[in-house]
Amino acid sequence: MKTITVNDLSVAYLDEGRRDGETVILAHCSHASSRQWASLVPLLVARGYRVLAADFCGYGRSDPWPENRPFDADADVNILKALVDLATSGVHFVGHSHGGAVSLEVARQLPTILHSMTLIEPTVFQLLHEMGHAQWSVVTKMARRVQEDVECGEQRRAAYIFTSFWIGRWKWFLLPARHKQAIASTMNKTVLDFEIVDLVRRTPEHYASIKAPVQLIIGTRTRAPAIAVGKLLADVLPNVHLTSIKAGHMSPFTHKKQINDLVLLHLQAASSVPI
Repeated sequence: MKTITVNDLSVAYLDEGRRDGETVILAHCSHASSRQWASLVPLLVARGYRVLAADFCGYGRSDPWPENRPFDADADVNILKALVDLATSGVHFVGHSHGGAVSLEVARQLPTILHSMTLIEPTVFQLLHEMGHAQWSVVTKMARRVQEDVECGEQRRAAYIFTSFWIGRWKWFLLPARHKQAIASTMNKTVLDFEIVDLVRRTPEHYASIKAPVQLIIGTRTRAPAIAVGKLLADVLPNVHLTSIKAGHMSPFTHKKQINDLVLLHLQAASSVPI
């Protein structure tokens, strides 16, 4: 892992593959890190791509956001922009959940640098708020409970609420203790990820300028708010292909091969790199 300074914080990132290859930037979900993509990275490198994958602030080996500084809603956006600056050729984004939302914002701000994008259930929940969608109340109820527990110092209970929302209570109980503790240790940053929804207002039309081909992957077994966001984006992105898979929100972990194959096929269609 290398480090780069972004937002006056030390950010850890992975840099693998050919320096002259087209660049694939991988963006992980909340409570994870760049290690989320461990099975995908060697497949991309073997096909001639350069791979950049950072740990967002407060996750993995990157510095947490300082408690004495007002949170900047562009904190993780700036991290992806810093990776874009490292690229020497065409850029492709692959983002999951929070990472998908961050990738969308960077693509919105820098549409001309993007060659393609794969989004796996991007959590752009502010779309639900701005559109008056019924699923907005489902998200805010969960987020409020998580925030209250974190403020009370109950990170483990917050981790249970957040994780069981996405994977179910019984799957949470079956997780190894070390995984539960790892998730609990990231909940302060997860609360800040929710703050972005309040700080940044976006409607679907904000993303209409993204002309590059977008593969939007939604699980049929995911939560209704994620499905609602996917439908709103699919209606407005001008060059989008919506793919449904029999999986839940955490498909990059539970259905690695299927997700990896979809990513590679989309890159093949949008890239000059042969597969």
